[in-house]
Amino acid sequence: SPFSVSIMVMSGIGTLGEIFYSNPSPADSRDKNREAFCRFCARVDQRFARPHSVAFRKAFAQRWSTVRPDSISGVLYTYFRNSLIHGYYGRGVFLTGKSTQDILVRDDGTVLIHPRWLVEKFIAATKVQIEELRESPPDSGIRRNALEYLDRLLA
Repeated sequence: SPFSVSIMVMSGIGTLGEIFYSNPSPADSRDKNREAFCRFCARVDQRFARPHSVAFRKAFAQRWSTVRPDSISGVLYTYFRNSLIHGYYGRGVFLTGKSTQDILVRDDGTVLIHPRWLVEKFIAATKVQIEELRESPPDSGIRRNALEYLDRLLA
């Protein structure tokens, strides 16, 4: 089902973001998970990292919250991932196979995502990231982050 697949993809993005992008850490430690999530989202699709239009921001604020995430990945983290995992519903982001073939950021303050596209893009980005890890030199940031994550996991 799109619901369960979305939870798995959002969890996967968060985990891989933590593995590959936990350093450098943001100044505010409360932003660490969001920052890592958003950085891996940019690997899934560059459109997740782009700032949204003024029309989207205004409509989003009126419809959902005065908190205005600076990118679609911020919307995904705060209003979709967190809401799905902690509250079993999503806000501002809707899964549909009928209205889009990939991602559609609408001027009414909503984001539409095709669930199959999301899964396929996540898998492809994961494969690329793991291949980059394999080919990276021992002193690279990506390798250090991955090894630090494994150390924390196994400690």
